[in-house]
Amino acid sequence: MDTQTGELAVVKRVLARGWRYRWIIIAAILCTAALGGLLGWLFLQIQPLVELLGRAEKAAGMSAEERARIVADFTSLGLAFLPWVVPAAAAAFGAWWFGQLAANLTMRDLRNEVLGHLVRTDLAYHQQLARGEMLTRLTTDLLNTLRLQQLAYGKVLLKPLEAVGLTVALLWISPILAGIVGVVLLPALLILWPLLQRTRRRSLQARDSMERNFGVLEQITAGIKVIKAMGSAEREVERYAGSNAELVKANMKLAKTRAQSDAVTNAAIFALAGIGLMACGLLFDRSLIKPGALLSFLGIMGRLINVVRDAQRGWGDLQEQIPSAQRVFQLLDRPSALPEPAGAPDCPAPRTGISLHGVHFRYAADAADVLRGIDLEIPVGRTVALVGASGGGKSTLIDLIPRFHDPTAGSVRWDGVDIRGYRIGSIAGHVAIVGQEPFLFDDTVLANIAYGRPGATSADIEAAARRANLLQTLENTPAFVHAG
Repeated sequence: MDTQTGELAVVKRVLARGWRYRWIIIAAILCTAALGGLLGWLFLQIQPLVELLGRAEKAAGMSAEERARIVADFTSLGLAFLPWVVPAAAAAFGAWWFGQLAANLTMRDLRNEVLGHLVRTDLAYHQQLARGEMLTRLTTDLLNTLRLQQLAYGKVLLKPLEAVGLTVALLWISPILAGIVGVVLLPALLILWPLLQRTRRRSLQARDSMERNFGVLEQITAGIKVIKAMGSAEREVERYAGSNAELVKANMKLAKTRAQSDAVTNAAIFALAGIGLMACGLLFDRSLIKPGALLSFLGIMGRLINVVRDAQRGWGDLQEQIPSAQRVFQLLDRPSALPEPAGAPDCPAPRTGISLHGVHFRYAADAADVLRGIDLEIPVGRTVALVGASGGGKSTLIDLIPRFHDPTAGSVRWDGVDIRGYRIGSIAGHVAIVGQEPFLFDDTVLANIAYGRPGATSADIEAAARRANLLQTLENTPAFVHAG
């Protein structure tokens, strides 16, 4: 897939996610079209206004009747604007608000989908990603994807519609001048397009650099005790400074490309203004355009210039966000390494025992085996201890029992049945795991004890605390409320 196709595919995929809210998007488009039409009509009224002003200049020698007629015409022209005050305000409000509503609702669904997919993804995926990379995907990448949607449903999707309305007004005034506008803007667009492609590539490089920077920072803050104990504070400061320097370099490359795009756009604006004015002078000299129409054209051209600039900046901003959206979709597109048969039954509690048969396991296809040919029987009611050197695969073997991983070869069986035939979520309910590094959720003591059984009663919580030899300690903790 080439770069351009990939970009369009990402934008198309983002827009497709908003299809369920298509009526909101259609409302935004209609509001934008209405606003563009109203603005075009407004600029067309400059011509009768100029003619009216020309008549008013001769008021000194007019009769009272003629003066009254001019006042009446001013009033009539002014009254023609007043009925459109509320519709123009409503169209401007709706164009922005409906676009943002579609973007935020779509993003809400995407956030829920990303987290739902993430918590169901196999543990190996989480272990492969650095914590900094995972946090970047869940924060910065999702935030930038929201920005992409806001741009897509705002400037990128709607600004061209406003430009169409203004172009129609230009054609109405003077097809020749409208053609001149097109001749000036077309080369600018041809120059801008490769710059916008470069923006996407450099944005991806900046995102990668920021991810590495975030990962270094996360390692330093997480290992601060080790850093102090080893006297390596200065070395870590230097390491982070180097990461920061790379981030600045990547960001400035991106800034240079955006500056070049802005330079081309502003050059085109001034060229359009200069050539347009010269053309207006020639047309006026040959009586091909009236003064009122000339002013209408200048007003429309001024508005069109703003629209073109907003559209260019919006598309440039969108290019910066595309890499983040690509990374989010890469996460969603990754299938779980733990397949689950359709309609798989729930796993029952083992009645006779758990067994491993010829188990081999490696964390990656090109890595060495961590476990090789393991055969093990664990009868119900027996205590089995796994003893060995650090890194020998004890934790890995334990992780196979609740199916955090699947063996590379061999099988794990509960009562002789391969656990790959059961629903994954039902297996862990029969396993209690006490990690080497305890983790507590930011919640009450009661909620943490009852986490594995949301419907647990006070008696259940007290019993669990007693079995863990925590009851005596927790009875002196104000946050703990025992049964009875």
